[in-house]
Amino acid sequence: MAAAGLSRVRARREFTRILEGRLRAPGGGRRGGDARRTANLKSYVLDSTGRLRRRAKTDLASWRMYDTEIPGLSILNVSLGGGAPVRFFTDIGDGRLVTLHTNDRARDAQRAVAALVDGSRGMLDNVWLHRGMLEHVAERAGRTRPELPDRAADGPAAKSEGSKGAPARKDMRAGSDRPGRHAKGGRGLGSGRASGSVRILRGQHGRESGYAHVDVTGAGCFAARRGGSVRDHLEIVEEFKEAYTRAVSRVDDCRLGAEDIGGGAAILRGQALNFSLPGQIADVEGFIDRVFAPAKPFQLLGIKSAIGPGYYRVLAVDLRIGDPMTCEVAGGMMRVYLPQRSRGGTVMRLLANLQASYGTGVRCMEVDQAVGQHAGAVRPPPAP
Repeated sequence: MAAAGLSRVRARREFTRILEGRLRAPGGGRRGGDARRTANLKSYVLDSTGRLRRRAKTDLASWRMYDTEIPGLSILNVSLGGGAPVRFFTDIGDGRLVTLHTNDRARDAQRAVAALVDGSRGMLDNVWLHRGMLEHVAERAGRTRPELPDRAADGPAAKSEGSKGAPARKDMRAGSDRPGRHAKGGRGLGSGRASGSVRILRGQHGRESGYAHVDVTGAGCFAARRGGSVRDHLEIVEEFKEAYTRAVSRVDDCRLGAEDIGGGAAILRGQALNFSLPGQIADVEGFIDRVFAPAKPFQLLGIKSAIGPGYYRVLAVDLRIGDPMTCEVAGGMMRVYLPQRSRGGTVMRLLANLQASYGTGVRCMEVDQAVGQHAGAVRPPPAP
């Protein structure tokens, strides 16, 4: 059952007031510590490739969606193993990105989101906020510098935020720019998780209701730590959604396809996506085997073939939605060719995969230019 009264939400202002009530855990205060923070407001942004079924049951979970009186806003109840449902406000927005809001406990909410993604048959996926996007948007969205914790996480970061009112310290240890063991002089590859997280303070820190302190992960989780400003929390979410949408739209513009110009003639549209890697790849075959592997969370599979000394072509597919792409890999570069029917989110997943498995110094020129960070700093690599 939907929560009493929630389905009768009639206006965005009323919706915002309900979120304000969820921003701080019931009976909050400092004594609650980490237990209090896990019950604070959390927002999850998902990439939508189709309409989510309103009612479904999978091996992992069952869910049911209820309409509100606001177009595009629904209540989504997700039950895990027959227990009490995790309850989300589901904001469809423009239809491409879906935002889920909840103040249920972090562990339950994360499990529910994972069950939705796994059980949606490719209609929902995580957004992939790569390292450069996290840093760049955090600098624009907040009044402190981003903090990258010691390791990537799907929930709130575990590091202490230091003294109240002090600027957040930037910690560059997470996902270092050192290349992995498949690069010359490198050490072991990363864990394959999404690359890091940032901590953002937005608003006036002097008043509880006048600011929001939010942890943002590379998998699109926005977890409130402190503060009572829903407006600031939602504005942080929107900043990242806009940056991600720009990046995916730019990737979509690069898709290859033939355009009929009449008279039986056609021209080729699109271009390659250019990736640069921090250092030369010593073991190109091993690098390809690691990046194009079916394991979660990235689920990319590829078949490689040598087209020259140390130069390989990879016919790859996104196992979640079946979208293909062709890659060329050699030395310190990679080119990606995306056909018309493939989605830009697949390239965002590949970029997050490369940063997690090879090093956060991996860049895609077209994505960087769309987001706005390091625009023009990456040049298309020369042919091997």
